[in-house]
Amino acid sequence: PANAGPWLQPLQKYRGCCALANLAVNDNNKVSIAAVGGISAVLEAMRRHPQDANVQYRGCRALTNLAINNNNKMSIATAGGITVVLESMRQ
Repeated sequence: PANAGPWLQPLQKYRGCCALANLAVNDNNKVSIAAVGGISAVLEAMRRHPQDANVQYRGCRALTNLAINNNNKMSIATAGGITVVLESMRQ
């Protein structure tokens, strides 16, 4: 929920990233996820919760699966995904 306490927000982001990572194993889903804003949602989750290792791990996993698609590679890079992943690795 939008009014969830601060402790619940990273959990929601983690679960969302888990779901997208799992769904993005399918080639058609990779395209669908990108089309509805899934790449930006994953990146935003990672930006909002830089200290949460679970969000960072699953966010990177989702981006990995999404990036198998060439168009998604460009979308991730254009949306600042390279910087987000590098920051995640530095944590």
